[in-house]
Amino acid sequence: MMPARYVTWSRRSSGPISAAPTIPSCWRGQNVAFGGGSDILIRWVGWTARRETQGVLLVNEKMLDMAKVEKGGVVYDLGCGDGRIVVAAAKRGAKATGWDINPERVKEAEANVKKNKVEQNAKIIQDDIFTLDLSGANVITLYLLPSLNVKLIPQLEKLKPGSRIVSHDFSMAGVKPDQVEQFTCKNGGSHTIYLWTTPLKKEKVESGEIENH
Repeated sequence: MMPARYVTWSRRSSGPISAAPTIPSCWRGQNVAFGGGSDILIRWVGWTARRETQGVLLVNEKMLDMAKVEKGGVVYDLGCGDGRIVVAAAKRGAKATGWDINPERVKEAEANVKKNKVEQNAKIIQDDIFTLDLSGANVITLYLLPSLNVKLIPQLEKLKPGSRIVSHDFSMAGVKPDQVEQFTCKNGGSHTIYLWTTPLKKEKVESGEIENH
């Protein structure tokens, strides 16, 4: 449990935050990482909290563009937060499904789907992403810690040839990306998007790479 004095946000929820908090000693060694600047991040296995910037919507669209999401596509968003990518993909005519293990995020995502009237093309499911059969998708979207991306590799290897995987900000150690796009939004936020296509192209993992990318 997080201490009561800390406020949690969904992966893609908006909310004010004055400064990056100090990592509580009880969290150390529990896959927690913090980032600073205009894009403050608090990360924990299974969820992400962040201060949103206006660039997030641009990032979402850029991810879908790089993955060539269009009508008739099948998109799985793993760790969907409040469902913004699911909604954006559904608006393009794709069949989009988002998974999150946090029931509060699932409720937010379902409300977002309903608000945007994309129920016909979008659905949200509460489940553990590491237990899923991903073979039905041709696009996977990720915004997870590097170690979690790596943990997904056995599932991603079962995707059909030509399927696309896109990740916001974090790479996948041991797998060479086909494309890496770096850009800065008007508000100054810097972002990196990685694209892989299947079959995955394996490469040697250097010491510490999983933790540092």
